[in-house]
Amino acid sequence: MRNCLLTLLLFYLGAYPGGRLIAQVRNNFFHEEVTIGVGDWSSVQLLEGVHAGEDGYSEYPISQRLGPFSISFRHYFAQWIAFGLAAVYEHENGDWSRGGWSYYGPTTIGKYKRQVFNVAPELLITYSRSRRTNLTIYGYLGVGYSYLNSIEMYSAGYYLSQYSNGVNSLGPDMQKVNNKINTGVHVCPIGLSLGKKYRWFVEGGFGYKGILNTGMTLKF
Repeated sequence: MRNCLLTLLLFYLGAYPGGRLIAQVRNNFFHEEVTIGVGDWSSVQLLEGVHAGEDGYSEYPISQRLGPFSISFRHYFAQWIAFGLAAVYEHENGDWSRGGWSYYGPTTIGKYKRQVFNVAPELLITYSRSRRTNLTIYGYLGVGYSYLNSIEMYSAGYYLSQYSNGVNSLGPDMQKVNNKINTGVHVCPIGLSLGKKYRWFVEGGFGYKGILNTGMTLKF
């Protein structure tokens, strides 16, 4: 019995050819990976505001945006399927406007800044994997929570102009804080990954990681 257990252990550690085969299979299919990426035009950036100068109207046109920045951990529990967890952060700011489009355009009433945090489990499906070119084609779906923190600050001139009989119609504060929790979703129908242990990836989709997302993956 002791010799049998020792033999199995040596196989597992790769001391025998059979053990090396097992280690190779584990490394190719049943492994973990960490991805770090940066995207552009997340669902919040598209639906909560528009970039300054583009057609359309929003009360929160974006003048500066950072991210979304993401980090994901995944475990391949089958040859073509991985399950993981993603954390994503983004930040935007710009003018705070009020009123629809007119000959003179909307009225700028102040400034705003917004930050968004997303945490979501993700399920990834590998479509194909080429050992010759080290190219992997995949897609995934993530559904979790999105926390949005937005601060709107009236300009002094606009705020003071709203006084009537000593009472300001905008309320007692020049600053408004809005926090809300939504469902965070990301759909990536197509992603390309190139490399072995260290891989570069590019993804197209819609949701908390943006329409385009790219970065690096570490496989271990």
